[in-house]
Amino acid sequence: MIKKEKLLKGLESLVILGKNKNPLLNRHISSSLSFSELKPQERKAILEKFQEISVTQAKHLVILDQIKEEILKSKKDVY
Repeated sequence: MIKKEKLLKGLESLVILGKNKNPLLNRHISSSLSFSELKPQERKAILEKFQEISVTQAKHLVILDQIKEEILKSKKDVY
C-alpha cells in the first residue's frame, strides 16, 4: 500500500523524466547518425523507429497525467 501523496510524487517524477528524456535522446541519436557510416536508407529506418518510440512515450505521458488527475480527484488516501 502507498499513500496518496507518495504516489503522486512518484507519478510526477515519471512525468518529468519522460518529458526530459526524449529531447536528450533525440539529440544523441541525431548526432550519432550524422557521424555514422550508415547508408541513408538505414539512417531513415532508425529515425522512423525512434519516431515511433517518441509517439509511444508521448501517449504514456498523457496516460500518466490522466492517472494523476484521477488520483487527485479521489477521496482515497491509500492505494
